[in-house]
Amino acid sequence: MSDESLTIEIYVEDNTQDKNLLCKTRGFRRDVFVKINNMFYKMSIFSYQYLKQYLQNQYTLDKTYCIESNLSIVRSLTTKNIIASILKQAQNHYFDGIKECIIKDGKILYPLDNLSYDGFVEQNWATSVSIDKLSRLY
Repeated sequence: MSDESLTIEIYVEDNTQDKNLLCKTRGFRRDVFVKINNMFYKMSIFSYQYLKQYLQNQYTLDKTYCIESNLSIVRSLTTKNIIASILKQAQNHYFDGIKECIIKDGKILYPLDNLSYDGFVEQNWATSVSIDKLSRLY
């Protein structure tokens, strides 16, 4: 797929000022969706500092960590950095190698394996989002 043919849109579930400040303060954002040529991809965006701290904590507690899929690391968690990172990933064909989300009844189903899905349900976490609830960043 040539870069000129890509239509890229970037969305988040909540683009309010409060949510953006909370994500920037925490250093991560897991509600980012990238739409490329009518296919959606769910992304997690971590600041470098948050990832470093998170890995140190995981190694201290568990001595191991499996990196989550569809992860992008930015210098700081700003809308500008999120957009720039995703556009660079698209330019480098990153999305050619990851699984897109399933769309069903106007909802994006999170790309979860059975074990993850069961964990989400047990914790009462969302496993999908309505497309019409997303806010466009780019």
